[in-house]
Amino acid sequence: MPSDTNDRSVNVNNSHDPNKGHWTFTWHYTLTPNDGSVDPQTCYTCEETGGGGSVDVKFCGFVAGESFLLKTGGGTTWNKKYSFTLTDPDPITGLPVSRVTNVMATLQISTDGGTTWNAVPGQGPFALDTSNIVHCGRPTDSVGGIFCDLGGPVVDYIYDANAGVGGNSPSIFNYLHSSGPGMPVGPAYLAPDYTDNIMSGTPPSPDNFAGNDHSLCNYSDTAPFHVEFLGITQAGDYRVHVTGTVKGNSAVANQTFDVTSGGGGTVTVNGCNDPQCPIPETCPE
Repeated sequence: MPSDTNDRSVNVNNSHDPNKGHWTFTWHYTLTPNDGSVDPQTCYTCEETGGGGSVDVKFCGFVAGESFLLKTGGGTTWNKKYSFTLTDPDPITGLPVSRVTNVMATLQISTDGGTTWNAVPGQGPFALDTSNIVHCGRPTDSVGGIFCDLGGPVVDYIYDANAGVGGNSPSIFNYLHSSGPGMPVGPAYLAPDYTDNIMSGTPPSPDNFAGNDHSLCNYSDTAPFHVEFLGITQAGDYRVHVTGTVKGNSAVANQTFDVTSGGGGTVTVNGCNDPQCPIPETCPE
């Protein structure tokens, strides 16, 4: 940096003796830089902001099950009946209790774009409460409420089986409703549909049992659940692995299920870059 000069003047009017008159005062400045120099970035601090924290992953869903009864005789007026009930009478009180038990959830992570998945240490398996059976369909979140509060109205839903099948005869599997993933390969499943349509015989549903027509509150149940995975810091794709059991009845054994969230049920957590700004040990005065 070269030397520089600067002048500054001030005018003063004085009407009093003995220094009466108009006066001008002028200052002359000369700016001369030091001969030494300071290396750029020799002394500074580095602070990371807007990152480095953790995120909480919330997940909610529900368990549903489709039952199909095919009658081959007896002279009745119907021979095909669907239902989606999930309760049995308690052997002591007689009150309806949930048939969905032993439900567990584990958070899984993929760091290669979803090719491989591994359980996140310390994030499950967590036991989920499925004792609260919702009748008339599935719950929704309340308007303006907290995610997964399940405080909204109960609505019908599209049933799409994804956790396998059970029953006495594989010949009836073609009557079940599924888009395919998670189900045995072979049967020509019916297209997923709303439970009210399925039970009311809306084509292509073959149901002809009049007693369940438009009767969601008697024949359509769900077992909702929710879980929170707290303090996630690692970057990657996350999904939830859920296992459990739906209690059978006198004709059908217990049905276990093992599913993972996919599509809209996968959460991506982005990491933050490490700051690249080494701090010097000493700073010039």
